[in-house]
Formats: sequence, C-alpha cells, structure tokens
Amino acid sequence: MGTRRQGWLGRAGWFVALYVGGVLAVALIALAFRLLVPH
Repeated sequence: MGTRRQGWLGRAGWFVALYVGGVLAVALIALAFRLLVPH
C-alpha cells in the first residue's frame, strides 16, 4: 500500500466513523426519548 493511499483511507475512515457515530448517537437518543416520554 502506498503512503498516499493509506493517508486517504485513514482520512475517509475518520469521516465515516464520525458520521456513523453521530447518526447512531442521534438514533439512540431519539429512541430513548421515545421510550422514556409517554405520548
């Protein structure tokens, strides 16, 4: 693997991890809110 390619993969991996983590956090908070607050 070239250093250039690895650097790009690392950067893309970071963005994907942050994006997925944010989406999961929002989904979990929304789910907990729906479960804790009766409508």
